[in-house]
Amino acid sequence: MAETGACPICLEEGATGYTCASCGVRACSPRHLVAHRGGSSDHQGGCLPFRVEKEEERGRHFIATRDIKALELVLVDR
Repeated sequence: MAETGACPICLEEGATGYTCASCGVRACSPRHLVAHRGGSSDHQGGCLPFRVEKEEERGRHFIATRDIKALELVLVDR
C-alpha cells in the first residue's frame, strides 16, 4: 500500500504524513497508523496482515499482505 500513498484504513489518497517504521505503509493520521498496527502505538502487536482496497465491482474488501496462520486472529469487531 505504501507505493500508492493511500491510507490503509480509510483509503484517503495522498496519505504521507505518518509512515509505519515497520512496513512503510503511509497513513493519513496518527489514529489510523495505530489502527494499522493492531491498536498498538508501538510495534509490539505487529502490523495488520491485510489492507483495505476499493473496487467498483466489489466495493471495499480486505487483501492479505502476508501469510496468515491457521486460527490467527486478525480482526475484532467491538
